[in-house]
Amino acid sequence: LNKKIFYQTSVCSSIMNDFLFISPFGVHKMAHPAGEAATVAAAAHERIVMGVSQHSTVSITKLRAAHPQADLWYQLYILRDRHR
Repeated sequence: LNKKIFYQTSVCSSIMNDFLFISPFGVHKMAHPAGEAATVAAAAHERIVMGVSQHSTVSITKLRAAHPQADLWYQLYILRDRHR
């Protein structure tokens, strides 16, 4: 039983090497000065899909520019119009 098992799959056009996904949550800078940029760098290095929160302390535009190879998903909140 020396078979190597590959867990690679694709979800919504994202190639995933494992069944891992970093869930979106904001304010990473409360834990580390580099904030989401450090998390995205690690995720990109390991080819793990990362969700980026609408409440991120680093914009998704800056994250994409710094790590163009990263596979990022954006968590968007649809909030009701409170002025009606």
